[in-house]
Parts: sequence; C-alpha cells; structure tokens
Amino acid sequence: MTLRQGVVAGAITLEVSFAKDKPRAEPFEPTSIAPDIAVGVTDDLTIGLINSSSALTGFRGSAGAGLCLTGTDGHCAHVYSTGGLEALYSLAKGPAAIAATAGFLLTSFTPEVHEDLKLGFKMKLSDGNVFALFSPSVWIALDDRYARAVPHKDQIWAPISLWVKTGKTALGVGTGVKGPITDFKDNWSVPIGLAAQYALQPRASIGASFVFGKMLAGSGVPNPGADASALQIWINVASN
Repeated sequence: MTLRQGVVAGAITLEVSFAKDKPRAEPFEPTSIAPDIAVGVTDDLTIGLINSSSALTGFRGSAGAGLCLTGTDGHCAHVYSTGGLEALYSLAKGPAAIAATAGFLLTSFTPEVHEDLKLGFKMKLSDGNVFALFSPSVWIALDDRYARAVPHKDQIWAPISLWVKTGKTALGVGTGVKGPITDFKDNWSVPIGLAAQYALQPRASIGASFVFGKMLAGSGVPNPGADASALQIWINVASN
C-alpha cells in the first residue's frame, strides 16, 4: 500500500462530467485535470500531494477536482478546486495489506474556503489474479461547521472495488457509499461503475473509468439515477 523508500510515483487524471442533472450546464461541464504525486519517505511511510477525486475520496464518479478546464459553478467556480496533503502508513503487508491514512484537505473555495481533516485506512486483499480494494475515510470539517446559510459538514466515504488481472490488463467494478454524517439516512448515495487499467511497462500504466455517481440515493439527494455520470482517464508512472 505504501511506496518503497525513495520511490516517487505520480498520476495525472482527466475528469469529464457527463451529468444530465444540471439543466443549465454545458456539455462536459465540469472538466478538470488533476495531478497527484507521492514519495516513499520510508518503506512504511508515504507522503503525497493529492488533487484528483479518486485520491481525495476513493471514488471516480465525479469531475471537477484539481485544475478546472471548463465549468463555472460548484467546485469549478475557481481554477483550482480541491487538493491537499496526505500521509499513508503501512500497518500490514502481503495478501492482506492495510495502511492508515491522514491528511489535510482544501475541499471547497466557494462560497468560502473549506478545510477538512481526513482520517481513514486503505486495504488490499489479493488472491492470485483477483484483488479487492477498500478505502473508507472520514472528512472532519475544520471550519464553518455552524454557518447559517450552508454549514460545512463532516463527510463519510466508503469505496470498494473488485479487480481481475489478465496479463497486462486489469478490469474492475466499483461501488460503495458516501454522504454527510449529519442526516446520512436521507443524503447517502451509492455510485456504480466500471474501470480498466493497462500496464504499458512495469512502472507505467494507463486507465479509464465510467461511473454513475449516485445510481442509488437517499430521499434528500437531488436527481439520483443514471443522469449523473463521469468519465476519467489517467496515467500512472513511478521511478525505480
């Protein structure tokens, strides 16, 4: 789950919204590009600068994280929308690998800058050419918790995915549950999607996913179903 000492790994992700639940939005709005970079401080400790929605939340069912290319509302009211610093510490290695995560995030710039503390863990269970990923986390709001207009709420994210490797290709299906801790029973949502990744060489790969961001949802979530979806395309590289 962590990088070896001295190894530097990076990823760049193109995030494109296909949402039809925003009647005033232009096609593919928002679209963003999000770089992530991490370094192995020791074999057990990795520190990274994260910007993509997948690195921030573990889910790939949205667009508009990192640097915005199109879009004028929500996260993309500013050129830079979300990002932060994250530390990953290995607790167990092998077929049942697990690591604790902690980070400081800037999760919104509109209408105010919002800061969050991220706490969670990442787990990878492997058996031959099949593996599962589970990376739940909690975002603890550090400001505007009691704002009258739009309070900044604590969030829970619990993504899970199952993957099968065939040669250089890995195919996966992902889902999970997410939502604000306050009134979670009315505001939860469940994304569902598919992903594929191809190894260009041992230290470089390219991948893509298409995810419906709120296929199932609570009564307080607007426009659930197939109208909210996002395409992501990414490239991963790592040093020796």
